[in-house]
Amino acid sequence: MANCAAIKQSIRIEDVIGRVVPLKRHGHWYVGRCPFHDDRHPSLVVWPKTGTWKCMTCSPVRDDVIGFVVRWKHCSTPDALRWLEQEHPEMSIAPRTKPASGETPLAALPDRDATYQALLGQWGLTAPHRIALRARGLSERAIDKAGFASVIPGIAPITPVSAGVPGFARRGSRWRIVGPAGIAIPVRDVHGQIQAIHVRADDASRGKYRWLSTPAPTYVGGAASGAPVHVVRGVDDVVWITEGPLKAIVAQARLGHTVLGVPGAGAWTPVLDILAVVQPQRVILAFDRDPNPETAAKVAQHVGRLTDAIRNAGWPLMRACWDGPKGLDDALVAGARITWDPAGGSVT
Repeated sequence: MANCAAIKQSIRIEDVIGRVVPLKRHGHWYVGRCPFHDDRHPSLVVWPKTGTWKCMTCSPVRDDVIGFVVRWKHCSTPDALRWLEQEHPEMSIAPRTKPASGETPLAALPDRDATYQALLGQWGLTAPHRIALRARGLSERAIDKAGFASVIPGIAPITPVSAGVPGFARRGSRWRIVGPAGIAIPVRDVHGQIQAIHVRADDASRGKYRWLSTPAPTYVGGAASGAPVHVVRGVDDVVWITEGPLKAIVAQARLGHTVLGVPGAGAWTPVLDILAVVQPQRVILAFDRDPNPETAAKVAQHVGRLTDAIRNAGWPLMRACWDGPKGLDDALVAGARITWDPAGGSVT
């Protein structure tokens, strides 16, 4: 049985991450767009020599290939090890014998949901943030239904139900909220439970969208958020897939159908499990129309993999098209005519 050192020697980390993120070589390292946040400028760095990676925007410390798979697939360490073993059958990978120093397991989903529900209720939504959401095309009813709140970093107004809730960190006897001030976007699973909190930051200098995430060893008592897919339930006969939780909320309010918001074009793997629960009659892909040809080409690679996966799973699939606005949400708000596939249909 191989140990963690053997993993780094036997698996090329750039090959694993390269399946998720198109990487470009720069000297002794690679760079790419981080799949864990809305990364418009490549901020993910991969160092083959040390077998490590780090996002310069959303990752406080370097991590190894196991940590990447954990965050990418939003799974446990044993599940990540099993996945690596399946993808690399020439290896027999031993689980870590004990958690890393200071590591706290991710809290169970019911604990995260209960904690976040209480936290959002304590925060409420400020008038400026409500106005900003109205400007995105959301009605008061849609805003209240989504459960938005205004993030207040600092001393937490509540105690988490358990340790391991992303965004919470303990300092002495007090819990704190670590993250940017901004609009808290509850990211829900297929059953409506809050898995994580995505934040539209007031100060976008470190990225417009970030996660409430407090991984060890930098933070005590918290956990990494991962990059879960946001599910906005509606009429389930058609499922739309777009990029970003907030875009999914705006799109669902306009379409009425269920909309999935993947956190990044490369972070789509949970989609297949969600479709298995929802059982739609048709799936429509509606990713951004990026004006940058290089970025558009990279996104197209990810969308191509998602397309193959959905079709291989047997779901009828179409792609949405529109003129004008970049994103599906803005196109719907602007009243653009949206078509899907040459002989599909259209919605205005």
